[in-house]
Amino acid sequence: MNFPQDLQVGNILLYSTKDIVDSLIEWKTGSDVAHIEIYMGGGISWASRNGIGVNTYPFRSSGLVKVRKLIGNFNLPLAQIWFEKTQKGQPYGFGDILANENIITKFPGEDCSHFVAACCEVGECPQFDPIFPKARISPRDFEITLESITVYTV
Repeated sequence: MNFPQDLQVGNILLYSTKDIVDSLIEWKTGSDVAHIEIYMGGGISWASRNGIGVNTYPFRSSGLVKVRKLIGNFNLPLAQIWFEKTQKGQPYGFGDILANENIITKFPGEDCSHFVAACCEVGECPQFDPIFPKARISPRDFEITLESITVYTV
């Protein structure tokens, strides 16, 4: 696979990096992935990056371990409206990580998993059953959902 030329809008990008937060996420979830982004075309992905927050970012291949293709047609115009009006500029959701441990917090923001899950849902390609507890979604869950397929693995 050639990057980013072969990527498609809506591809789910799964990463493994070696910072302390990602290492803890990988350990806790028993996975080799700790970060997730969604590709928007033109060398751009949307993500909530650790300590930075929700925004558009240049595609990066460093740390990329898997690419998954959504099943269905991602509604990019609808997702763009949602992103611009409600998500862009949100802080990184450290509180979301604590919510995964049933620790209720009032920290604003979104972590990467919750952001991408919501983006897929708004884009009419939900990755999880509505009864799946949203506070429990981790990057690992995107590796095993039946609503996307793996098209690249390192």
